[in-house]
Amino acid sequence: MKNKLLTLAFAILYICLQPCLGQGSDLLWKGVGGKEKWEQTTYILFTVNGNGSKYIQDGRRFLIHRSSGRARFEGRTEKGSNLVVLFNYKTGKLKKYYINGEEISSSSEIQESFNKVQEQFQRDNEFLFLSTKTELHQAKSKVSSRIVNAEKLLSIPIQLPHNNISGELLFHPETGWIKQISESNGGTYLVNGYKDIGGGIYLPTVFKNVQNSNKSIIFPTVAAFTDMQEEKFTQL
Repeated sequence: MKNKLLTLAFAILYICLQPCLGQGSDLLWKGVGGKEKWEQTTYILFTVNGNGSKYIQDGRRFLIHRSSGRARFEGRTEKGSNLVVLFNYKTGKLKKYYINGEEISSSSEIQESFNKVQEQFQRDNEFLFLSTKTELHQAKSKVSSRIVNAEKLLSIPIQLPHNNISGELLFHPETGWIKQISESNGGTYLVNGYKDIGGGIYLPTVFKNVQNSNKSIIFPTVAAFTDMQEEKFTQL
């Protein structure tokens, strides 16, 4: 009798989840606050700790203009130098580079440093904006259901272009909020700390790596703006 009841329970759960399986993309956008709201978001400021950063210390700060790709980075290297880097994350081009308040002309050494800043940005960006990634929404036909720690979740495969996140994404079938990332290499991130960053946009701010705390990521500050001083992208 007990086995029959368990079978019946899982059958009912499967049937209930079926309407959600073809709506993975819509649910993920719901978790963010809606695709339209996201597309109307212009500027985003965020600070980051963790994520296995070696070249840049915790407390790094990025300000981005989403449509143009213009970006401003502020942070300290592991050797204690204060950096301000102005660049375009869509084109990968460096605009201006400052060390300890002094603008430095481009050189092979500066380009190498910029590459490290840009790589760190890509890693941080892929976690913070995970729910909005095109690759996820193109995989909506591959959504399936899972039971994880007695919780009903939906599962979708993920493979981002920079290979920073590859594996399986688990999210709530009602809220659309990401709950867990299971990487192909066996690593697991528990995701929480969703916050309204402004304009009704919700993003996760805590990614706890179960196996290695050094890989955990926290975004202490995340804020969206409709206006920003142009000088932030052109000068110190």
